[in-house]
Amino acid sequence: MDYLFEKLNSVSTMLNAEHELASLGEAAVGRLETLFDGTSRNQWGVPYRNLGLPLQCALEVAWRLGPVAKPLETYISAELPGSETAARALGALDNLGSVVR
Repeated sequence: MDYLFEKLNSVSTMLNAEHELASLGEAAVGRLETLFDGTSRNQWGVPYRNLGLPLQCALEVAWRLGPVAKPLETYISAELPGSETAARALGALDNLGSVVR
């Protein structure tokens, strides 16, 4: 269980958690990867990515991280075409043209 991902799962605490994650810079990338790949789970064993809000918030954080989030590109791309936030995050990586057809 990850305390920041728990905070991402609540509308009342998600913005603070997004800010805290983004402030970690490069250190946030590995942590976000565990959310994107489904290995980070809540106390009931449910992947945070399956809960909706944490995944959306993780995409927002990746967007804020910009090029630092480049190692997450594959995970972010997997959320297209259904996520406008994923498209913005990819744009922040300077790679939007390579995935939008």
